[in-house]
Amino acid sequence: MRAFLALLLGALLCWLAAPVARAQDGAVPDDAWQRRDTTYFTIYYTAAGAEAADRYAAVADGLYEYVAAAFDHGPTPPVPLRLYPTTRAYASANPIARYVEGVVAHADTHVGEIGIAVDRVDRAGAQTLRDTVRHELMHLVLTELSADHLPIGFQEGLAQYAEKESSDRRRLAETLRTADRQGQLLSWEALNDQPRFLRRMNVAYPEALSMVTFLIDTHGLGSIKRLLREVAREDQPIAQALETVYGQPVEALEAAWRDYLPSYYSSRWESNLLRALDLADAKARFADGEYADARPLFEEARQLHRELEQPARAAEAETYLGRIAVALDAAEAAERGRARLAEHDYGEARTLLADADARYAAAGDTRWRPTLAAPLAQAEQGAAAGDQLAAAQALVAGWRYAEGRARSAEAAALYQAIGDDDGVQRAQALRADADTRQSRLALLLLGGGTLMLVGLVVRPRRTAIRAPGAERPADEGIAL
Repeated sequence: MRAFLALLLGALLCWLAAPVARAQDGAVPDDAWQRRDTTYFTIYYTAAGAEAADRYAAVADGLYEYVAAAFDHGPTPPVPLRLYPTTRAYASANPIARYVEGVVAHADTHVGEIGIAVDRVDRAGAQTLRDTVRHELMHLVLTELSADHLPIGFQEGLAQYAEKESSDRRRLAETLRTADRQGQLLSWEALNDQPRFLRRMNVAYPEALSMVTFLIDTHGLGSIKRLLREVAREDQPIAQALETVYGQPVEALEAAWRDYLPSYYSSRWESNLLRALDLADAKARFADGEYADARPLFEEARQLHRELEQPARAAEAETYLGRIAVALDAAEAAERGRARLAEHDYGEARTLLADADARYAAAGDTRWRPTLAAPLAQAEQGAAAGDQLAAAQALVAGWRYAEGRARSAEAAALYQAIGDDDGVQRAQALRADADTRQSRLALLLLGGGTLMLVGLVVRPRRTAIRAPGAERPADEGIAL
């Protein structure tokens, strides 16, 4: 019965106002309470509950933001969150807890305070802790947005809808199906009448959740926000407010809900658009680099926030979608760059990987960008080796063999460092070619020099032609 009765006190606020006041005035001494503040809460706890205060403080603000995202409104902070360490202490504030084990918490909308029976919630587990706080926060939100005019069926239905991790929904759907088969469903009029709701809580709670789910599934979450505005506008029957918002009489809506129930029993009990509104899951996937998975979550959140006329939250989702687009482009460039690196096309690999790195930086990525460091360094080293090898080839082609050998040796060392054996072989082959060419040139020069020397030695003697009767020159020498 926990799911049915967890918020019974919230439905009995008038009756419980005095006990809560007594609890603060004396049943639990003021000096026994210690205080801890968070962004949105003031947590009250006893010395025995210090560990519980730590656990609640660690998650409370995130739960507040989850609920506030629904209608762009959180309960007025700081929200008093009073942690009763034992059922006995809790019963001093909520006497019905003495008799009903399933009562684990309440929201006193008169003072905006949430009370928790810590021992009971602990027995149910961490998921119950989070959903209990979400549930009670939604009660406070609905009370503020509707000027405390929202009837109990919608209060409890929406508070249950705010539960993100509830494992009870399938069971609640089965309970409702059984009641339906037995002809025990309440009319919407009875469902929103507090005395009749409380008399039939075992059916009223799951039916309230199905009613809210139906309206959101068929008319959108924005219709609920409009309903809250309409209810807050003036104290009017809920049937009149429903007709104003949905454009049809409540009888038609109720008939459509009954037609919807088979699909609800089948699978729609799982529907919960608040999960999409909350960007926590989408942001977590983004932080983990799961961009393809995060994108549809942000897209759905953007659409829902636009429908709810929440432009700031829609803009936040839009910003993330822009970053995702850049990150996905980066992933594509990185994949292509790695492929070119595997093919030893270092120049193109360097260009692609550097582009991917810049895009990841622009997207604010912390997951994949670090993985580019090693391949990018390898591509840069390979490109440098290629540049050295090209320079060496030009030098060798220009007969500058010594410089070409030096450059090819540097290229070989760079290729060796990145494990490119083919590059090493090409650099070494060029160096060998430079050696061969230089040897040939040396031989050619040597051969040419020898011929020149021989030519000088065996140069033919020139005989001057003298005119008849002319005397021999004095320095002509003696012919041998």
